[in-house]
Amino acid sequence: MSGTDDTYVALYTPPESPEPMADADRTGGLQHLGILVDDLDPIEVLVKAEGIEPYNHMTYEPGRRFYFNDDDGIEFEVVAYDV
Repeated sequence: MSGTDDTYVALYTPPESPEPMADADRTGGLQHLGILVDDLDPIEVLVKAEGIEPYNHMTYEPGRRFYFNDDDGIEFEVVAYDV
């Protein structure tokens, strides 16, 4: 893992070659990229303004979130932690 108190990237290498992912929306074994924001709603407005349709809105510990895919099929999670 590499980063600071505010941002980080965590990478994992399994001990053996993994089976291909069943979810065809995954790109190259990358599950998703998470982005932590202070206020979820204005970010969703910005995502929609770019012509991207968010999906999978959920609320569970530690906060609210939604997902979207970029033009390359990479899934992004935008999350705002409950405080």
